[in-house]
Amino acid sequence: MQLTVKPLTRAEKVVQVNDNAYVSDLLSAVKCAFDIDPEYQRLVFKGCPLLDKDKPLLNYGIKDGDRLTLLTKITPQRSDFESLLRKYLAEKLPEVNPDFVVSKFLQANTGENALEIRGK
Repeated sequence: MQLTVKPLTRAEKVVQVNDNAYVSDLLSAVKCAFDIDPEYQRLVFKGCPLLDKDKPLLNYGIKDGDRLTLLTKITPQRSDFESLLRKYLAEKLPEVNPDFVVSKFLQANTGENALEIRGK
């Protein structure tokens, strides 16, 4: 079936999925069409968000020619400090996983200092 997907800030595109496709199949087709990872997509059909990836599109009443709205979730951005620390750790301590070290550091530094470090 062909479905029209309209993001709020871009031109709409038509995507093709099987007649017995699941929400997860549609999310994959939308990724190919718009280059947006499924984890950042929120598809809405007639005001109803498609939240269950394991549910067939037919269960939502979606049929050939229907139109869906694509909302995108904003990806959290790292602070400059986090990015610099990760880069430094990767260069100076290649045997250490920088993401693990930074996440542990930020968890350990709660309170006012952590908020300043995270740029909030």
